[in-house]
Amino acid sequence: MLYKGASLFETNREEEGIHLISDFIDNQLSSYETFEHAIAYFYASKWCELRGDKEGM
Repeated sequence: MLYKGASLFETNREEEGIHLISDFIDNQLSSYETFEHAIAYFYASKWCELRGDKEGM
């Protein structure tokens, strides 16, 4: 879910990608290591940046 979301985000399908990434953060993040946490929050912050949201997701 995380990697598919990241690939969608990178292919200019940000909204679809962030949906999968958000689901990952909400439902599966605790089961993964720091590396996956970093990827998930990197894309979450990029989404906030694209939307002009300075407070975060």
